[in-house]
Amino acid sequence: MYKIKTENLSQKAADVISGRIIRKELLPGERLIETKIAGELGVSQGTVREAFRILEKKKLVTIEARRGTVVTQLNSDYIESLYDILAELYGLMIRKVIIRIAPDDAGEILEGMEKIKACAEAEDGLGYGEAMFDAISILLRVAKDPLLEHTITELWQVKRWVEYETLIFRKKELVDNYKELLKILQISIEGTADDAVQRIREYAKYEKTIAMKVMSGESHTEPA
Repeated sequence: MYKIKTENLSQKAADVISGRIIRKELLPGERLIETKIAGELGVSQGTVREAFRILEKKKLVTIEARRGTVVTQLNSDYIESLYDILAELYGLMIRKVIIRIAPDDAGEILEGMEKIKACAEAEDGLGYGEAMFDAISILLRVAKDPLLEHTITELWQVKRWVEYETLIFRKKELVDNYKELLKILQISIEGTADDAVQRIREYAKYEKTIAMKVMSGESHTEPA
């Protein structure tokens, strides 16, 4: 089902495994068996071993001396730091977007927002998360800062994992969430960079609170 036949097999294998982690097909604390995964993907154990190293750098797995490779168990400190760091990076991104945006960029940004809106109205939590990532990718291209783009993209590997878990419990809130994102965009256009950055920090603080509750098991409401 997951077999891959392309160049750069280690990275491709890492992408497949990370997708399974994000979708909760592989659970936190679960031990990953090289031989089993190699058989499922149709690659060598060496390729899987290298894929594990790639995923370890992204904090999706932990390689332990006696247990081998296990899916990372995120704690509240890590989640808190993740959202705090991303909030500051988003603020830097918005400052650069405001300075460097070209007339042709506006249409692409608005198109990205429309995709987020469509997923919100359809109560599609998973699609909403992917549309959010796509919108951030557009803004990063406009910001034209390769290091910033690399850093945020790397952190999003873990954030998407957290988002997958939280958004399916928040289908009814997605429209309000979209409206807040739209407000941030409007402030970026009509207000000052400082105003936009402050709004981003407030938004990230709220999102962090939700994520920590869900990931800690405090929210047990079943998705509709």
